Amino acid sequence: MPDDDKLPRPLSARWRRVLNAFRAGESQEAIEHHVAKAAADTLRRTHGIPDLPALGTQMYLDAATGYGADSSSRRAMPTHIPTRLARQAVDAMSAVMKERLALTSPDTAALLLARRVVAEVVYAFGLDRMAPVLMGYGFDPAELHHRFESIAQSNPLVELAKRLLAHPDGTGLRAPGRRRLKLATADLMDVDIEEML
Repeated sequence: MPDDDKLPRPLSARWRRVLNAFRAGESQEAIEHHVAKAAADTLRRTHGIPDLPALGTQMYLDAATGYGADSSSRRAMPTHIPTRLARQAVDAMSAVMKERLALTSPDTAALLLARRVVAEVVYAFGLDRMAPVLMGYGFDPAELHHRFESIAQSNPLVELAKRLLAHPDGTGLRAPGRRRLKLATADLMDVDIEEML
C-alpha cells in the first residue's frame, strides 16, 4: 500500500472486507456475498427499520387510493439513517411507480420497498464510501458503476430484503448463506494434490 494511501475511516470491518475483495480481484459472486454480510451487519448494528412493513403497506394504500402522496414530503425526516433512507425511498417510489404500486398487494409493495432500502443502505454505508478509494487503485469509474448496480440487484440482497421484512428491527437478521458446490468422493479421486498446492 502506498504511503499516502488512506482507507476511509467510516468503513466497518465488514465493509473493509468488501473493499479488500474488490482489490484482490475476487469474483463478482463472492463480492455480492460479502456485501450481503456487510449490509446485514450494518442493519443489525443500526437496529434495522422497525417501521418498514408499515411503510410498505402505507405506500401501497397511498398508491391504491390516491391519498397521502403529498403529505409524505412534508413530514420531518428522522435522524436514524436507515429509516431516513426508507422514507426517502417511499417518497421516490410513490412518485415514480404509483400505477405499478396500485396494481400490487401490500406484501409486494413492502418487498419492493425493502429491496430498494437494502440497496440504499448498501450504497450509503459501503459502496459510495469505498468508490473513491477503488478509483484511486485504478478501477474504471464506468465499470465500477456497472458492478455496483449489479451488486445492488443481486440475489443475496434480494434474499436479505425478504429477511429484513421478517426482522425489521434487525434483531436476528443474517445474510443468506453462500451455496457451495459439493463434490463427490469419486470426483476428488482424480485430483492431483500437487496442482492444488
